[in-house]
Amino acid sequence: MSKIYSFLIAAMQNVYNLVAFKIARIRALFWGIFMKQVGRGVYIMEGCKILNPTGIEIGDYSGINHHTDIGGRGGLKIGRYVMIGPYCQIITALHQTNDWKKPVSEQGIYCKEVIVEDDVWIGTHVVILPDVKIGRGAIIGAGAVVTSNVEPYSIVGGVPAKFIKYRFSKEIVQKAGVVISEYPVGLMADKGTFPARNRIISGLSLGVVVTEGAEYSGALITARYAAEQGREVFAVPGPITSSMSQAPIKLLKQGAKLVTEASDILEDLDIRNKPINQLSNKPINDKISQLSNEEMKILELLERENLQFDEIVRKTGISVEKLGSILTVMEMKGFIRNIVTGVYGIK
Repeated sequence: MSKIYSFLIAAMQNVYNLVAFKIARIRALFWGIFMKQVGRGVYIMEGCKILNPTGIEIGDYSGINHHTDIGGRGGLKIGRYVMIGPYCQIITALHQTNDWKKPVSEQGIYCKEVIVEDDVWIGTHVVILPDVKIGRGAIIGAGAVVTSNVEPYSIVGGVPAKFIKYRFSKEIVQKAGVVISEYPVGLMADKGTFPARNRIISGLSLGVVVTEGAEYSGALITARYAAEQGREVFAVPGPITSSMSQAPIKLLKQGAKLVTEASDILEDLDIRNKPINQLSNKPINDKISQLSNEEMKILELLERENLQFDEIVRKTGISVEKLGSILTVMEMKGFIRNIVTGVYGIK
């Protein structure tokens, strides 16, 4: 029954992907008909009003959606990869008087420049007033009124999650990273897309560790993918009375490897646990011989990893009252340091 259910889920996902792809193709075709190209990769959709074309500079691969009004006697500089939503207004000139009967020359025109830097997303129905600079990578939410400068990579107003994800994914790629997905760009995540995501994660991993989960937890789906992909599956046992122990217990019954500490996983995968903390200061090394047995025990533990106060108590067997004074003395001697509240490591 579970195989039939998995097959149906996979079939529905494939149909969903196909439909999303077709819609994207149709949308691209529609935009191609109703947009005009004004530069390298620069498109302006029909219905836009550009009042002062000579005062506008638009960078490569930017787009202005339909019924967006841009104009005034001031200037507008739009950077590269900027997307401006529909029904926006970018105003570069304002009248300083409401006496519309006077000639334009006497109305006092407030003309300033608006600057939109690279990689900016501007949502629908946004109004941008004169003398404003929108920093690189900023996201302006739908309906926002921008009256002052916007800092780079900041978010103004309510912003759809897809815009934020787009910005982060682009940053990952620009920093020599990679974004892997089975779905088209822009598709919103929901619970139905998680299995496909987890299949990629398990495939890229050496193994999967399930620490807890209910009887029908999604972690079991990920563990099954890992087993099918030839990856190791580990499970951490928990109390049999806890509902969140059902997933790891079920995996253990099916042959998953039992683990109780990190070293179990490292040994199975033949990964050496290289010490992250090493004492390299020669004057301090010379003082090690002067340490007590308890201080040496603490030092040896912290050379392997940073530990919380309670963990040091558990691993050394030193009482809480005594350990506090020992750690204070070791800090004063320059052997260890309190990294954050209650977490200690080698200095």
